[in-house]
Amino acid sequence: MSNKARMPAPYGKNHPTYDPEEPGSAVRFFDQVAMAAKEAGIDDKPAEVIGWALSYLPESIKKRWALLAMNGATQRTFAEWRKEVMKVLPRRAQEEAGAMSRLDALVSKWSRDPISRQDRAEFFDFSLGFMAEAKAIESVISNRELVRMYLRCLSPMFRERLQEKLTPRTNATDEDPYEWAAVVEKSKELVAGGTSGPFGDLNLDPSTSEYDRIKIEPRSGGMRESKALETIKIKQEEMDSNFQAVLGRLDVMGVQMKDIASKYDTHMQSMSSASDATLFQQQAMPYRNNSSHPTQQPRQGLYTRPSNNPFNTPPRICYYCNIEGHMLMACPTLEADKAGGRVVQRGYNIFVNNRQLSKDSPDGLSMKQRADAIIAGTYNPPAMVNYLTAGDWNMGDENAMINRWTNYETRPRVP
Repeated sequence: MSNKARMPAPYGKNHPTYDPEEPGSAVRFFDQVAMAAKEAGIDDKPAEVIGWALSYLPESIKKRWALLAMNGATQRTFAEWRKEVMKVLPRRAQEEAGAMSRLDALVSKWSRDPISRQDRAEFFDFSLGFMAEAKAIESVISNRELVRMYLRCLSPMFRERLQEKLTPRTNATDEDPYEWAAVVEKSKELVAGGTSGPFGDLNLDPSTSEYDRIKIEPRSGGMRESKALETIKIKQEEMDSNFQAVLGRLDVMGVQMKDIASKYDTHMQSMSSASDATLFQQQAMPYRNNSSHPTQQPRQGLYTRPSNNPFNTPPRICYYCNIEGHMLMACPTLEADKAGGRVVQRGYNIFVNNRQLSKDSPDGLSMKQRADAIIAGTYNPPAMVNYLTAGDWNMGDENAMINRWTNYETRPRVP
C-alpha cells in the first residue's frame, strides 16, 4: 500500500481556495496549489497541476482562467499560467497585502539619506527589503518604476558607477533598458567586491554620509594618505558648493534691502517736505515776556479780576488788526469792515471776495492788511490756509465767564 501524498479532493474542505473579494487570496491560492503539487510529485506535469487548480475554483471563474492555460497550441507551465492569470486580476488582488505600502515606506526612508558604496550594512539591509517587497508586486508595477525607486535610494556617485557596469537587456527600449533584478545584483557586486583604482579598494573608504574630519598623520605608505586627501577633497567641494549657494542668497537679499532703503528714503523725503510746508504756514507767534504788562481792559457786563491781581498771562493780540488788548470777537476794525461789506464772516472764518483768510501768513501781514491788499488786487494769498478756531475768537473764555456770572446771579441768597 502506497503512502504517497495526493492532491486535495475538490469536494473536500482542505483544498486551496480563492475568494475574488479578498485582496491577496490569489497569491495564497497559487502558492498552496504549487505546494500540494510538489508533495504529490506532479509539479513536472503542468497540464495536470492546472487541471487540479481549476477544479478548486467557482464555475464562472474556472471557465475564464481555463482559457489562459494554452499559448496558442502550446501548453503553458504552471508558473506561466499563474503569471497570465495575475495580469487580468484587479491590482488589489495581484499584490501581496501591504507590500506596496511597505515598499513606499522603505524607499521614502532611504531616499532622504541615500546610501553610498561604503555603507555596506545599510546597503544590504535596504536591498534585501526592496527585493522581498518588489517580488510581491512586480506583476502590478512596471519594471521601469521599480528601477527608478531603487536608484533613488543610492548616492549620485554610486549611481554613476553602477550605470557604467550595467548592460542593457536584449530588445530593450531607451526608456526601460535594465531589468530591476539585474540592477540590484550588479549593485551588490560593486559593494561586496569593491573596485581597484588609483585610490585602492574604495569599499575600505569611510562612509561619505559621515562628516567627521579625518586627521592626516605621517605614514610609511602613501596609499592611505592619498585616500585621506581624496576624502577631504570631496568634502571641500561640497562645502564650496554650499558656500556659493549661500553667497547667491546673500546677493539677492542685498538687492532687496537696497530697494527697501530707496523706497524708505523717498517716503521720508516726501513726509519731510509736507511737514516743512505745514510748519511754514502754521508757525506760532513768538512768546513775549510780559510779566509786568497791566491787565487787559475789562469787558462791560462781565466779571473781571481786580486791578491789583492781574492775569499772569501773555497779552492777547487780535489776529485781524494785530493790536494788543482784545481778540477777534471784540475787534472794532473787523466789525467796521464787516458792516462795510469788505469782509464776510462764516462760522469762525473770514472771507474776502470768497477767499478764506488764513489767521497767519509767512510774510507777517495781519488779516486786515491782507484783506485790503486782496481787495486792491495786489496780494495773492498762500495755497494752504490755517483755520481760525473758537480759541482765536476767545469764545471759550467768553462762555465760561457768562456761565459763571449767570450762576452767581441765580444762586439763592441765604437770609
